[in-house]
Amino acid sequence: MKDLVIVDTSVWVRYLRDTKCIETTILDILLGNDKVLLIPILFQEILQGINSENEYQKIIGLLDSLKQYNENIKPISILAANIYRLGKKKGFTIRKSNDCLIAAYSIFLDASILHLDRDFGNISKYTSLKIYK
Repeated sequence: MKDLVIVDTSVWVRYLRDTKCIETTILDILLGNDKVLLIPILFQEILQGINSENEYQKIIGLLDSLKQYNENIKPISILAANIYRLGKKKGFTIRKSNDCLIAAYSIFLDASILHLDRDFGNISKYTSLKIYK
């Protein structure tokens, strides 16, 4: 899964609201090249913010069309906990533990992450997390 990119909710929200920025342009390109990898926590985060039923169904259709990873979660959960713990030891307080889980998936699957969230920048300072640029 080395050439695939996990896209954080921070980018998806802007993309779905049609907000133009470098990251949403990159996401559009990645989608066109079938390079986006969806993980369960992002599936949930993206869907839980949608109010309109029509929009909800449309976005489920989009998300269902993406490559997905849904197995072997125990070692990823352990890695996420260790990312959080190590961050604290290094002086980084991760604001959302879900970000540790997303980072753990990225590391475990050797996938880069596209984001607009400072936690991932901090996590990349003390782990092998690859930021997509």
